[in-house]
Amino acid sequence: MARTKKSTTTKTKSMPKKSTAKSPTKTVKKATTKPKTTVKKVEKVVKKKVEIKKIADNPILKLVTKVVVFVIVIIGILALADLGVQYLNNSYSVAVVNGKRISKHKWHDLLEKYYGSSIAQTLINDEIIKQESKKAKVTVSKEDIQKELDSIIQRIGGQEAYEAALTASNITEEEIKDQIEVQALYDKVIGPSITYTEEELKAFFDQYGTMLFPTEAAALKEGEKLDYEKYKDETKARFITTKVQEKQAEWLSGKKEEYVVQDNSIEQPKYGFLTIIRNLLTKKK
Repeated sequence: MARTKKSTTTKTKSMPKKSTAKSPTKTVKKATTKPKTTVKKVEKVVKKKVEIKKIADNPILKLVTKVVVFVIVIIGILALADLGVQYLNNSYSVAVVNGKRISKHKWHDLLEKYYGSSIAQTLINDEIIKQESKKAKVTVSKEDIQKELDSIIQRIGGQEAYEAALTASNITEEEIKDQIEVQALYDKVIGPSITYTEEELKAFFDQYGTMLFPTEAAALKEGEKLDYEKYKDETKARFITTKVQEKQAEWLSGKKEEYVVQDNSIEQPKYGFLTIIRNLLTKKK
C-alpha cells in the first residue's frame, strides 16, 4: 500500500512582539568650567575689600572722622540749646528786652490785678444772659450773626479796614462773632420790654443815620439826605440795641439776685462743710 504521507504543517506559535517604543534618552550635562571673567571679578572684589580695609585703618582718616563726629555733636548740642532758649523766649515770655525775658506769669499777674475783676464780671454777665436765653427759648442763628458782621465790616470801611482793626485790637473774628451773639441775646431777651415813640426813632435816625449807613451817605449828592422810610427797619433794630445796652446793667443787677455767683476774682473762695450742696438748696428756694 502506498503510504500516504501526512502533510505536516508546522504551526508557528505567535511570539510576543517586541516593543518598538524608544526609551527616553538621558542627556548628560557636560561639566563646564567657570569662565575666567568670573574669577577676575572675584579677584577685583577681594582687592577692593583689602583697599577699603587699608583706608579704614589709616590713622589720619580715623583722626579726621573723630573730628567730624565731634563737630557734628557740638553743632547738635548748640542747636538744641538755641532751640530751648527760643522756646523760653517765645512760649514763656511776653517780651524780651536785650536778652532779658519778661515772663508771661508776671504779665498775667498784672492783667489779673488791673483787669481781672472787670473781665470776670463780663464772663459772669455773658453766662447769665445765656442761661436766661435758654429759659426763654431764645437763640441766634449763624445767618443773623454773619449778617451783623457784614454790617460791621461795611461801617468800618471794608474788609481791609476790618482786618486792620482786628490786628490792632488783638482779637479774632470768632471772638467778634461771640460778642455779636451775646448782644443779640440781650436784644431778644430785654428788647421786648423797650418802649419808644416814632418821634424818638426819627430823631435817632437824624442824629446817627450817616454813621449807621456810611456807604449810602457817602454816595449822596450835595444837599441830599438819607430816606428815613427806606432805612426805618434797620434804624429800629439799632435803636433797640442802644436802649438795651443802656438798660443792660440794671437788668443784670436784678438777675444776679436770682443766681448763686461765686466771683473768685474779688476774693478767694472759702471752704466749708457741704458748701456746694447748701448753695444748691439756697438757689432752689
